[in-house]
Amino acid sequence: MSYIKFQPTIAVAVTPSNTTVLSPSGTSQQGGAILYIGGTGNLIVTTDAGNVVRFLNVPKGFFPVSVSKVMANDPATPANLTTCTEIIALW
Repeated sequence: MSYIKFQPTIAVAVTPSNTTVLSPSGTSQQGGAILYIGGTGNLIVTTDAGNVVRFLNVPKGFFPVSVSKVMANDPATPANLTTCTEIIALW
């Protein structure tokens, strides 16, 4: 089994938004962020492939899905909100 060691060099606090594309400050890089979740809850993201996905009951810890946006709510069902807190994007 192969093993990929993930050692991010950039970390940015995230405020959920349906319009903001994740990007480390001071760089032109966008998307491709792995998340750290500090407070449990539901999480709505746009993956790097462009899929909007709602994850339920996300625990504290690393969220190993490459994402370009952390959505405030689900555009298809606006009542579904991101309730996770203390989200950090890592590159």
